[in-house]
Amino acid sequence: MIFAGFFLLAGVAIGWVIKGKHLNIILSVYLPALATLFATYLGAKYAFDLHSNKEKSENKNKNIISGNFTIFNIIRMINSLINYKTQIIDPVRNKPSAFLEMRPTPHWDKNDISIKFEDLSFLLGMDDVNLLGELSLAEEKYKKALDAINLRSTIHLQEAQPKIELKGIKEGGDYSMDHLEKLLGNRLFIILKRSTQEVIEHVEEAIAYLESTGNKLNQILESAYPQEKTLSILMPENKE
Repeated sequence: MIFAGFFLLAGVAIGWVIKGKHLNIILSVYLPALATLFATYLGAKYAFDLHSNKEKSENKNKNIISGNFTIFNIIRMINSLINYKTQIIDPVRNKPSAFLEMRPTPHWDKNDISIKFEDLSFLLGMDDVNLLGELSLAEEKYKKALDAINLRSTIHLQEAQPKIELKGIKEGGDYSMDHLEKLLGNRLFIILKRSTQEVIEHVEEAIAYLESTGNKLNQILESAYPQEKTLSILMPENKE
């Protein structure tokens, strides 16, 4: 509106100059008016640009914080599963009796660590538009791993342990699979073996997918905001 008024007055003044009329009016009235309008326009433009730049800066900072916090939570998920793998799975991994020797653990709260997807809507405007869905799947794989751990621990504590104590099965004892199946019963034997295998598969699959997706998010943030610091996922060295 200011810009249109400026050009309107300027057009009238130029027309008068061309006709050689009203020069004193132009100098005394129109030039000050034009200067005022132009100054008003510059002031409004400066205020608009300042507000726009401030808003962009705030959005950028918010996006970086949200992205880094998401990577931080992914790292927490990975570390939790790696600790479980190192302490519970790996010591019995290659044993035929792993399904029986793998220790039960206290209940894991699968909602203790979560991703705040409402803060990541900016990812929909990035190059990889599928990343938000992949992050959702990564969180789901983490929760499924915890569900598998909790289910197996419940079966072990409530069903297997009483049978183990009742039948006098000793840790480290030399038992054949047929003997263990007879002692535990076919149903419990199969369920315990299956649930143990599912724990191993879910834990390892979740770790790999969380790492891959977290690295994708890190790359997206680094590409979009190259001057800012972003968290990286550093996996422990495999000592096997």
